[in-house]
Amino acid sequence: MPVGTTTKRRLTIAIDFDGTFAEDPEAFREIVEVFQARGHQCIMVTNRPEEWGQDVRRLVGDLMPIVFAGRFSKTGAAYRHGYDVDIWMDDMPHVIEMDGVVYLGGAA
Repeated sequence: MPVGTTTKRRLTIAIDFDGTFAEDPEAFREIVEVFQARGHQCIMVTNRPEEWGQDVRRLVGDLMPIVFAGRFSKTGAAYRHGYDVDIWMDDMPHVIEMDGVVYLGGAA
């Protein structure tokens, strides 16, 4: 496809929480709303276990679905929840496909 052309394909965009969305929730909320208005799907995928998700739920609200990967890879967790992610927005992209990542804190 030539540069500058647009695609009609619906994208699934995964956004990390800690170090990404939590750094500037208002800006990311605007970004998500733009993607959604253009027909794309945004999801939150975090390495936090669900029991440590209070901050995530509070800041994200009903803006987008939240996937808590826990000790599983983010790609695997997203897939198990029915998402085939096209684009990842993550401050630590090297851990997206890693199993066994342990969330150590850093609440927003």
